[in-house]
Amino acid sequence: MFKTTKAILLLIGLTFCIFNIACTQQSQSKVLNEVLTKDNLSTIVEKVQNDKTVSKEQIDFLANGIARFIDSPDSLYNKTLAKIIEEQKEFFRNSSLNALSQSVARLELKNSLEVEFSEKLKIDSDTLQADGVRFTMTNLTGKDINFIKGEIRIVNKNNQLVKVRPINYVNITFKAGEKVTQQELWTHEKDNQYDVALRDTKELIAYWVPETISFADGTKISIEPKNK
Repeated sequence: MFKTTKAILLLIGLTFCIFNIACTQQSQSKVLNEVLTKDNLSTIVEKVQNDKTVSKEQIDFLANGIARFIDSPDSLYNKTLAKIIEEQKEFFRNSSLNALSQSVARLELKNSLEVEFSEKLKIDSDTLQADGVRFTMTNLTGKDINFIKGEIRIVNKNNQLVKVRPINYVNITFKAGEKVTQQELWTHEKDNQYDVALRDTKELIAYWVPETISFADGTKISIEPKNK
């Protein structure tokens, strides 16, 4: 009896596998094996339109894959539609992985360095006219920081950008847990509308936008694209 039951179960399993393989083969449209050339573009579109086994997802991948190379069509020609679809899938996957990596890096940067702005600065003297901001920076990590790169963005109450100031601190020794007061000054240009707006606008908000932080132990957090 046990042998009979086992045989039945094996037969059911085999049937299920054959059914799945058949369905998979059936869902793979023959039109996807067509090779794209500059002479058959309209014909390919018609074939895809008339083939109901081509899924919406496959059509979307194909459309995006072709659109991506509009300015360099030689990268598309002499490839099957299936190949274009697979390449576009890989492109989307890599884009998503890059977005994930950048999101995590931004979170790590935020958890590593705290920046609090305290006041807007203005210098007017016989020899110098300058604008700036004063702020405090806190190393939130348990490691010394030796490099900081980012920018200060200053906006008005309507969230309109007033000033962007790049920041680069190179070969520094910013101890773990340390809090320091910094100030950034730049020459005031009276003919620069943004410098004038910075001085004339009372209600301003300054944001710290980090890009890269390097540590004394050789580790680094960065949102900058990695070279492949």
